[in-house]
Amino acid sequence: MPVVRSFRDLLENQCYDEIYESINEFVQDNPGSLDCSTRCVQSPDEATLSDLHIRLASIVDSPEEDISFYAIVEAELEIAETIQRNREIDEVTQWFKVRCTATLDNGLHNLNTEEVSLYTKYDKAQKKCLSDALVPIIYKEELDEVAEDSLSRYYSETLEKPMPIDPVELAKRMGGLTIVQAHLSKSCTIFGQTCFSDGEIQYYDLEERKFKPLGVRNGTILIDPDVFFMRNIGSVNNTIVHECVHWDKHRKFFELEKLYNPEASAIRCQVMEGTNRDKEKKTEYEWMEWHASSLAPRILMPAKTTLQKTKELIEKNRKLLPIANKTDILESVIFELSDFFGVSKLAAKIRLIDLGFQEAIGVLTYVDERYISNYAFEEGALKRGQTYTIGALDALIESRPGTKFRELLQSGQFLYVDAHFCINDPKYIIEDEYGFAHLTDYALMHIDECCLAFCYCMKVLDEWLAEGKTFILCFIDINNLKYVNDRFGHTEGDRYIVCVSNILCEFSEEAIVCRIGGDEFMLLIQNWSLDVNTDESVHTARSSSACFPVFQCTFSAA
Repeated sequence: MPVVRSFRDLLENQCYDEIYESINEFVQDNPGSLDCSTRCVQSPDEATLSDLHIRLASIVDSPEEDISFYAIVEAELEIAETIQRNREIDEVTQWFKVRCTATLDNGLHNLNTEEVSLYTKYDKAQKKCLSDALVPIIYKEELDEVAEDSLSRYYSETLEKPMPIDPVELAKRMGGLTIVQAHLSKSCTIFGQTCFSDGEIQYYDLEERKFKPLGVRNGTILIDPDVFFMRNIGSVNNTIVHECVHWDKHRKFFELEKLYNPEASAIRCQVMEGTNRDKEKKTEYEWMEWHASSLAPRILMPAKTTLQKTKELIEKNRKLLPIANKTDILESVIFELSDFFGVSKLAAKIRLIDLGFQEAIGVLTYVDERYISNYAFEEGALKRGQTYTIGALDALIESRPGTKFRELLQSGQFLYVDAHFCINDPKYIIEDEYGFAHLTDYALMHIDECCLAFCYCMKVLDEWLAEGKTFILCFIDINNLKYVNDRFGHTEGDRYIVCVSNILCEFSEEAIVCRIGGDEFMLLIQNWSLDVNTDESVHTARSSSACFPVFQCTFSAA
């Protein structure tokens, strides 16, 4: 991870003399206003500055190269007072704040110290501040306001009525940014890149299968063309706006970085939708990615006009689909919002949830490489950080041996159906003609009544990977289950499933076994050695130092 530079250190190294002169002039002109005294000098009538240390830089954000900030300074003073013809002298420490402006463009220039005043810990914090690395400090509740501010400067018409944004036009209005297509990685793991200075970047030449240099100019946005083919136009639009956010919000960070590292020139991005990470653990680089990932959909779908458009579409779909339930109506609305604003369906869904449409949580939920049935729940039933939907692998991990949850499942009270752990009752679960279990229509509209809620913090697999533990994941499929049901009846089909379940449970006491479908099982086991010859049926993926073999197995009826 690159070293993050400090604006405070820059001031200390380059602006010490200017700040020293300003504070020294202030203390000499205003000795009586100083908030310091000693036993010897209680009301100083003279003061001079001996030394200072810049402890903090409180920086105001602005879109231009000019930068406004307060230098918070701890100063060592010599104060004096005449008492009955005796001259008393002492040394004290006094804190000051110095309001300054400067230009940050290929260096720090034109420093102007505009005002010096005393500083106390009770001074109010400024709004729209930058960190010491010149990264904007933005809170989650401010994201819509920040996005609206960007639009008011570059694309104000989108704040008046619902309309799609042309990302290429947005880039053009941001100082004439140029969009260039280039393969940034071998397999499209890097979607976009923003260049903050003239120089060279590395792109991947598909024909020669190697990285080669490419000259770029300041203000170039590079987009991998594979994003167009591997994803969708909504993801392309999101990627371009994502890079525009970097240009608008993070140029000062790179101007500071270039003072220490002239080779620094760009941010490379893997643009993800709906990602999150514990804020206490974020680095400055991760904060910048969070800014771009969070602001891009809010720029593409401004809060006020998106709400207006959503209400119009809900009303229209209620008239067109009078017998449809609320989740089906929202699904149609998400499709139309996606098309209208030029965003992905996932982005449209997440945006609706951000704007207060909690019903959208159960709509178009993609898990285990498929969309599950839409579901609904009572408002307030689901707490923050919880979900009713759980993928097969997470379900397997949660049901590992030795947990209370495993004991609950063994009691037969709950079944894993359609990516939910549901109460085992005909009111909520039915089987189709092939023996596959499904949630009933009632269950789908009352998911909070019958299904367990889970927290997102499922970290067991991450811990295994971090610790370098070896584990095996095995997918098991029963052959001819429908044939057994049709020929011998569902009772024999159930016995067939139970027989396979018992065999898998005997595999190892430490194995985690889970039924994930009518005839599909999953087995996960940690710290288990396996000696196999290289074979096409064994696929090995590596993450960190962990070996992760994946097997595809079948059971056949005798």
